[in-house]
Amino acid sequence: LVIPADVRFKEFDIDANASVLDVQSIEAEKLELEVNASDVNIAEINVGDLDVNNNAGAVDIDGNVERELDVEVNAGDVEVRLTGIYQDFNYSVQTSAGSIQIGDQEYSGLKKEKHIKNAAAKKEADLECNMGSITVDFFNEV
Repeated sequence: LVIPADVRFKEFDIDANASVLDVQSIEAEKLELEVNASDVNIAEINVGDLDVNNNAGAVDIDGNVERELDVEVNAGDVEVRLTGIYQDFNYSVQTSAGSIQIGDQEYSGLKKEKHIKNAAAKKEADLECNMGSITVDFFNEV
């Protein structure tokens, strides 16, 4: 499937069930990703909101989130590399038996919940990991 370069979707939903999915680029106001026993790799996103629900599998995403990042992992791993820096977001972090890594900060253990406020933040991240891992890293555009 090839989509013209100048197209930005209002909403783009992906349901991956027992599959492997490689995506070059997606631009959307909202990207929703539902993963069930799948491997998903998205090389570049430019989205307003990113919503990832991983029930079992591996998700790897690079790109830009303009407003809100929402990741829930019931089992499996999600790795997101975003443009910008750690302080661009306020965070709500919750773990059960999983772990969450944001930059060089790690949160793990049973039933831990933490809210992190950054004074200059204009974006929100809601990260919940029941079993598995969530990793959020940052890079600056060159």
